[in-house]
Amino acid sequence: MTQGRSLNDVGSPRGHLANERTHLAWMRTALTVVVLGLAVARFGDDGTVSAGSVLAGGILVIAGGASWCTAASGIEPLRESWKMGASRQGGRPPVR
Repeated sequence: MTQGRSLNDVGSPRGHLANERTHLAWMRTALTVVVLGLAVARFGDDGTVSAGSVLAGGILVIAGGASWCTAASGIEPLRESWKMGASRQGGRPPVR
């Protein structure tokens, strides 16, 4: 019986794919922030490099790197639980 279980549960394939899409969106956003920071640092004030543009660009690069690390560290526990659940149940994710 699947009573009380939604289609978006973490253990379902649909939930797994939704988590992967969210993880990839975090990674894509982090990369975009890093690239924006590099562009601001290089082309900040009328195409010249100034202390303000380097500072603003540096802050964006650090924020993007922090987002990347957060996304990377957040997905690993989920991947491990999927692997453990799949091996215990003959290839199927655990039922929660």
